[in-house]
Parts: sequence; C-alpha cells; structure tokens
Amino acid sequence: MSPVPSLLLIHGAASGAWVWDAWRRHLRESGWQVNVLDLRGHGRSLPADLSTVTLEDYLADIASVTVQIERAQGVHPIIGGWSMGGLLAQMYAREHRETPALLLFDSIAPVEVTGRASAEEQRKFAGAVLTPETFGIFPEDPARSREMLPELTEEELATFLSNATKAEESGIAFRQTLRGISVPAEAITMPSLVIGVGGGDSSESQTESEALAQYLGCEMVAMPGVGHWGVVYHADAIVETVPAVDAWLRRTFPS
Repeated sequence: MSPVPSLLLIHGAASGAWVWDAWRRHLRESGWQVNVLDLRGHGRSLPADLSTVTLEDYLADIASVTVQIERAQGVHPIIGGWSMGGLLAQMYAREHRETPALLLFDSIAPVEVTGRASAEEQRKFAGAVLTPETFGIFPEDPARSREMLPELTEEELATFLSNATKAEESGIAFRQTLRGISVPAEAITMPSLVIGVGGGDSSESQTESEALAQYLGCEMVAMPGVGHWGVVYHADAIVETVPAVDAWLRRTFPS
C-alpha cells in the first residue's frame, strides 16, 4: 500500500506561511502531516526583487519543494492553497497530474469562472510591488483594517497585523491573476475539495468558491460567517471546519 500523502499549503498574496498556523495545528492534531512554504520574497524565504517576480516563478518554488517532499516521503504531497495560493495550486496541478489531491481555500478561480478583471480594477493594483494597504489591510491601523477582517478576535487581529507589517506582493504576479489564468476543468483530474465562503442561494449570488466548486465538479465545505481572510485566520471557524476536511481526506486516502 502506498504511504498516505502529506499536505503542502501555499499562502496567498502579501502574506506568508504564517496564515496557516491554525489550520496546520488542527490538521496535525487530526493526524495529518502538514508542510508550508514561504514563496520567494515572502515571510522567511530568501529576499527577492518582487518587482520582477511572476506566477511562473512561484510555481517553480512549489515544484522545488514538492520534489523534496516526494524524495523524503516516497509520495507526492496533496497541494493546498488559499486565495492566490489556491490559483497557484490549480496551475501546478494542471501541469502535474501526479498531484494526489487539491485543497482550495477560498481560492482565486481561473478565468473560465471569473472572466478578466476590468481595466479599472487592474489599475488599483498598478504598483511594481504591492503592500498590504493595497488589499485593504493597514498594519498600523486596526480600526481601519476591521472592514476586511470583521470576524477576527482582537487577539487574532493584533497577531495578523503584526505578521502583515512587512508583507509585500509582486505587482506583476497579482495582475496576472486579474487578467485571468486558464485552468481547463478537464485538466484537474485529481480529487479536489473547495473550502471557502458560502451562503449564495442562487447563481446570481454565488460566492467565488461556490462557483469554483461547480466548475470543477467537486465537493465544497462552506464556512458561513467568515470573510476571505477569516477562512485561514479565524480559529473558531477553522475548528468547526476541520472535521469535514479531515473526513474528506480520510475518504479519499483510506489508511
């Protein structure tokens, strides 16, 4: 019998591996081996000139880590990603059919789902290097950040903003996501699970995660009552959601 794969989780824009602290802890308590990485120029990775970095550079980072994990453990890891990291996970799986499964946490969906962002929307992210403020996160102003992070506790908010203080993102890479990345549904041949914001009652009010799950024809675990950032950083919602994710993983990879 093949060994049960571990997980490799990929963070989103202007953040780092630190966004996975709660998910990593609770999934480990459920018996899963969880790896995280800081993409180049993020968190504890080596410094990089983010003004030149592309999504393809980030894919190279992911590939280099999956090779190391597979060499050490004898099996390719499950790939998980949040936000931009979720789109990177889909792009990686599109080219690496050996990926055993995908976990997509409130992921950016491919262009087939979202279409291309308007020129006006793209101009909001026109800088060479984007800061948290570009995404509505103000590390020095907790009150102003509340609009984007309403569900976080005071302690979670303080920790989040402390971690985000020096976070940056490549303008080139993020604008690639806005212009749209193609991931044909038929290219995602491995089992996939979407975990994200739910609550849409009709096609007109579908969340992006609900639309992505429909596009991929896969299951979704909805996290009502949280926003985009709360999916990875609000501990109470994560504690409530981990059992459903654990159950899906155990059905997909019975020991």
